[in-house]
Amino acid sequence: MLETYFPKYVLVQAAEQIKSELDTYENSQTLIKKALLLYRMGTISKVKVENGMAASFVFDDRKHIPTLNLEIIPSSHCTCGIDRLCPHLLALFFYLYSSVDQVSQLINEWKMKRSGKGLPLKKAGELLHHRHSISGWMTFFEQKYETFQQINKRDPYEYIHQLCYQFLPSLRREAPIQLELKHLYSLHAGLFTFRKLVEYGEQLQHLSRYHTFLQSNASHLASAIEDELSLSFSAALEPLLEESSEHVRRMLLSGHILQHERVNIYRSIWSTILNNQKWIATERDILLEQLQLERERHDKKNFLVECQLALAHLAFLQQEDKEAMSRLNGIQPYPLSYTIGWMEHIARRQQWERLKQWLDDSLPQVESYIDAMNHYESHYMAYRIIQLFGSYADATNEYDKYERVLDALFPYSAAEYSRFLFERGEYRKWVDLHLFMEIDVEELDWSLLKVIETHDRSLLLPLYHRSVIKMLQLKNRQSYKTAVKYLKKLRTYYRHLKQEDEWQTFITRLVEEYKRYRAFQEELKKGKLING
Repeated sequence: MLETYFPKYVLVQAAEQIKSELDTYENSQTLIKKALLLYRMGTISKVKVENGMAASFVFDDRKHIPTLNLEIIPSSHCTCGIDRLCPHLLALFFYLYSSVDQVSQLINEWKMKRSGKGLPLKKAGELLHHRHSISGWMTFFEQKYETFQQINKRDPYEYIHQLCYQFLPSLRREAPIQLELKHLYSLHAGLFTFRKLVEYGEQLQHLSRYHTFLQSNASHLASAIEDELSLSFSAALEPLLEESSEHVRRMLLSGHILQHERVNIYRSIWSTILNNQKWIATERDILLEQLQLERERHDKKNFLVECQLALAHLAFLQQEDKEAMSRLNGIQPYPLSYTIGWMEHIARRQQWERLKQWLDDSLPQVESYIDAMNHYESHYMAYRIIQLFGSYADATNEYDKYERVLDALFPYSAAEYSRFLFERGEYRKWVDLHLFMEIDVEELDWSLLKVIETHDRSLLLPLYHRSVIKMLQLKNRQSYKTAVKYLKKLRTYYRHLKQEDEWQTFITRLVEEYKRYRAFQEELKKGKLING
């Protein structure tokens, strides 16, 4: 959207001037078509508006800078060198006009006023709206993409960015008005753009510097596609929806990069607008044939994993979980990132018996799966897995799987494991956990320590012993004071436990071992732990 608007009357008056100017051109239709194309392809950027003037960048064969005088159109100029109204000036005008009214309506008004001069001007999207068919949309998309390729021949970063943030919006501007058709059309525009991103990205996969940028833009497109899935389509659109399955599959098998995004888009669409048992059965038959073809390929570049993941998802939608599990167990490494979404879906529906089968199947894979991920992803996935197993445990009162997964995901599960052990009164395990993590008693919640102290203070002895040594190793006056505080707590514990001989043995040995630590010896005396 424009940052600064001209009043509509200013733009309407400018439109009249431009219409009069165009009437003097023999090739006005060609000029308008080229300007419309530049406008709709999103080639206009960095628009500046001031004192009745507007300027911008327009990327055609190269960068041009048109400067438009809305009060006196003939005085406008452009760096392209054309001394009259050029496509870049007109494209900029269309961009400005779109903030107050539809450009297509303006073009139609110009056509009606032409009084038969020249051939009738076709709207750029006429082919698109002539028939509401997916094949018609695809033809239109391909034509737009061909033009996009001709205009955008700059470096890959710009190409990818403009494909996602300019080309796709230019397609969506031509969407049908009817709401259901608009969403379905926009979905296909997104699928088409994503497929082109994959095809283009295949050429760059050997260049690691583009990987993150590709991934980021692919995520943007995936989100844009999934935004179109919230609408429930009526029965009248079922033929178009059924026809859509072919194009969703085509996206899935469009290339070998961005596999995670391709599979997730496929699954999202089949889980929502294509979730029809008859269509699923047909899709499974087609994929089984494709799977056989992939197995017969002799090169390493095949789509075996994609076919297996897609078939597993379709089996899941038909609640044929054993088949889904069988297909997933044949994939290495085990694709837990896909199955966790299914398990969360089952948990939301409180289908606990069904969930139990999936938890049993995935539990042996959890530790190796997390270990293979980077640090950030590991934390995120571990959190989701812990929440999932925890929900099952709370609903069924079966905590054995939960404890196993907490143990498998340590240290990512440290906080949850600590809470779990404490709530179940397994205080010895709780202490052992914190000893293993080398957590000082000062870092622990005093109220928790008080509960354990009341239950069995002997369990806390190792924590305080280890904390004393840790403080002494810091070798500074403050840490020695803290060590003495811990020692006083230990003395109290040993007295209550009637183990004063053990205390005396311990403190004697400690004093001897650290006799060269004069500051520590002074603190011991101040604390009356040894004689002065």
